[in-house]
Amino acid sequence: MENIDMSEVQKLESDLRKNILPPDKIVSLLQLKSSDTVADIGCGSGYFTLELAVAVNEGKVYAIEISQDLLDYVQEKLYKKSIKNAVLKLAGEGKLPLEERSITYGVVMLVLHEVSDKRRFLEEIERVIALEGRVAILEWIKDASRVRTPLEDEIEADSFEERIAAEEVDFEMKTLGFSLMVSHEVSELFYLHIYKKVK
Repeated sequence: MENIDMSEVQKLESDLRKNILPPDKIVSLLQLKSSDTVADIGCGSGYFTLELAVAVNEGKVYAIEISQDLLDYVQEKLYKKSIKNAVLKLAGEGKLPLEERSITYGVVMLVLHEVSDKRRFLEEIERVIALEGRVAILEWIKDASRVRTPLEDEIEADSFEERIAAEEVDFEMKTLGFSLMVSHEVSELFYLHIYKKVK
């Protein structure tokens, strides 16, 4: 794992981040079924992966990343917790390593703002989601009127320009056949929108 920037991993898994974005609380908001087949798209350090796997103990979680080093890191975490219902998948450019309509729940946690071609990315997610399946998107709230806080710099080094407004995500998802089921504000920093594939 020599290519991993461990300072970035430590930032992703810091106590501060866990206080603001507790993985167990966020996963509980998803209302997963124990039998769901989940895709943790852009799983990173596995911040949510372990909680997802516990929640779908009769199902499966595909942890998807473009970095093999990060997947190796996640594998170590899964091994230490004796979690056996998570499968690691290395993604290529613009392509999810999943079969069409094979996923009942897609999870995209603080990933979308980092994607350059968001439309293509969302289309690929649509390809793998089963009819009546759901997609949860967690993102930074985009509010240009609010001054960026040092706290935000400490937990993730994005910029306001990279952020994507909830209304924009809602529009794109609607054009892809998804209906907004529920929305949450997670502290004053994040929104969580859950969509259902209706056509």
